[in-house]
Order: sequence, then C-alpha cells, then structure tokens
Amino acid sequence: MAAAKLHSIREFDASLTGGGLQKVEGKTVGFGPFTLFGKKIFADATGVKLHHQLQSLADHGTPVLRSCGTHYIVLARKGVTS
Repeated sequence: MAAAKLHSIREFDASLTGGGLQKVEGKTVGFGPFTLFGKKIFADATGVKLHHQLQSLADHGTPVLRSCGTHYIVLARKGVTS
C-alpha cells in the first residue's frame, strides 16, 4: 500500500511547474471534522455550520484560512512552449 504524504501548497505548485503545468487557480477546501484527542467537540450540525463559515472566509481570501483547508484543488493547464 502506498503511504500518504503531506505537501505544502508551495511544494505542490512547484511539482506542477516541474511537470510542465501552469497553475491557473488554486484554493483549499474543507474544514472539520472538529476533534480534540479523537473526540468530536461539536455536534454534526454545528460542525457543518462552522465549516461553511470558515469556508466562506477562506473563499474571500482571509489570511491564514485561505490556505488551511484539508484539500487543495487546482485548475492547471499545459505550460506554454515558446
């Protein structure tokens, strides 16, 4: 089984460039589940509301939150050759 590895946004973007791709847009998505020592700290409905609030702030470019989602989604295209 392949092991998962975390990469920073900067590392991932560098890999795109190294692979001949040009990033058009990128954003992080997903907040939660909210746990402490493996135990949920909010009811599901509250966690979902908090996720939506945090995602909205991230989507509007709020510093720190804009890069703290659990997943990084990228739109890229083949690099332009000269």
